[in-house]
Amino acid sequence: MKIGELLGYTFCETCGEQVDEEALFCNNCGSKMPVKLMPGMVLCPHCSKPVKESFRFCTYCGMSMSVEEEEEKDANVKTCPHCGFTTTDPDKMFCDDCGTRLVEDK
Repeated sequence: MKIGELLGYTFCETCGEQVDEEALFCNNCGSKMPVKLMPGMVLCPHCSKPVKESFRFCTYCGMSMSVEEEEEKDANVKTCPHCGFTTTDPDKMFCDDCGTRLVEDK
């Protein structure tokens, strides 16, 4: 075991800088930090938040945890080309997150 782990510190795997345990990106080099999941947890395929693996729907975004089920259900998904926001609302023309015009997936 590494000394940093024993002391409860987290370090960037790219540059070695100490970062906050909850950080998603390194504050020194900008590298994405690895996601640490507790046993029995998985990442939601839609919002990337940790969810219990037994759950059928994400407790954060409400989407189905089954990627195949969602792909079949959502034939006309609109995606923001800027930030990746997705919606199945046929009337929504602009991204809720960044305001960019949405593009219909084919």
